Amino acid sequence: MTKPDRRKSIAASSRSILAIECSTPKASVAIRNAAGTVVEQAVPTGDRTVDRLPPSIDRLIRDAGLDRGDLGGIAVSEGPGGFTGLRVSVALAKGIAEALRIPTLGVSSAAVAAASTLTAEDSRVAMVVMATKRGTAWVETVFRDEVAGRRVSRGGRIVDVHSAREAALFDAVEGRVVLADERQDREIVAALTGVPAVELRPRHSAGALVELAERAADDEWDDPARLLVRYPRVPEAVTLWNAQRGDR
Repeated sequence: MTKPDRRKSIAASSRSILAIECSTPKASVAIRNAAGTVVEQAVPTGDRTVDRLPPSIDRLIRDAGLDRGDLGGIAVSEGPGGFTGLRVSVALAKGIAEALRIPTLGVSSAAVAAASTLTAEDSRVAMVVMATKRGTAWVETVFRDEVAGRRVSRGGRIVDVHSAREAALFDAVEGRVVLADERQDREIVAALTGVPAVELRPRHSAGALVELAERAADDEWDDPARLLVRYPRVPEAVTLWNAQRGDR
């Protein structure tokens, strides 16, 4: 028997979207409550963060005056970002969605950062710097789609200081802003802001993710089995595993 298509119309649904943002240590979950207001809760961090996400989601849904049957879809910040937080949040979203037979939506963490940091009316293009490692960083360009009324990623790339200068010149647009937190390579950030561009510290809000997801087209929602973490590079665990296996 053919399985029913779970990519139901989210835009036309009266059910709520659960949003999970765990791409940074300041994780959060959000949902639109029974009164129509987006409510957001921080996920407590610590040595056992993995155990705290499920109860945080349960508490959020309960405090919003909803139950799991009111969920029409789950949106997740899919990366790039923290390895463990992304893997845990994506796996949990897939498990809940499979159990409830609802679709999922993976949203670029750069788009979430831009939507969280800039106002809805701000039309500036954002270059989001993420995942600094060994003199390189992932830089993703996000613009505001005026028709859809939301932040949309143009895609990203790995850059070093030299290619960051080239990217800054190539992607130069009036009113551009660079979003980079204190963990990112300062030389790369300086190269991107030298065109010039304004530098801001990014936020990552599950509340902003709810609003991005509500404006997503129906065909962007998909079966939870297809939801994956976005890695800017091959995970180091995979590299080590392949090195240990050699030519076997």
